[in-house]
Amino acid sequence: MRWLVFWVLALPACAEDTRALGQVDYQQLFKDHSQQVQIATPGQRILELPGPVIVTEFAGNPPRYKAQDQSGHGAAMCHYAIMLDSVVVARLCPFLLPPQDAARLEGVLSELAEFVGANSYPALTAAQSQTVLDADLARVTQSYADHTCPDAEQDDAISTVIRNLAKPHIIRRLKRAIRRPRLAVSHPCL
Repeated sequence: MRWLVFWVLALPACAEDTRALGQVDYQQLFKDHSQQVQIATPGQRILELPGPVIVTEFAGNPPRYKAQDQSGHGAAMCHYAIMLDSVVVARLCPFLLPPQDAARLEGVLSELAEFVGANSYPALTAAQSQTVLDADLARVTQSYADHTCPDAEQDDAISTVIRNLAKPHIIRRLKRAIRRPRLAVSHPCL
């Protein structure tokens, strides 16, 4: 698990909460689920959604929101961000992974994108999710344009992380994590 923490620290893009997938219209979410909203304290409302995901609204103009995935499987947007960066690095540095491992990463990223899109608010179709994934891949690839690949002869931390993410047991764990529908949020990230 320590290698995942390093990954988040080593690639700041992982922690970004600006992905096109996983967008949540929190004001509409609270409006549509008004019967479930609880008042925690003055200026603070809480909405508990299946998963469970707890969304807290803080009064203001505009209101601020904090959403936490409490499913025990990890936040879907966190998984998506890490896999997105991993796929881009694997594409830019193809010597890092054998073709079957790279294909496994690509496949789980596509599944994560569909899950995140379907669990955004409002939800996206599978086709819309794929379109956004393609745009995210292009955007992240462009952001890494000035980076160099790790030395093929050295086993550096990034190479190790990407190889670990492509292992079948990690892929199975990610696929298990997206079996339970829940609002796609970024926190907690690892």
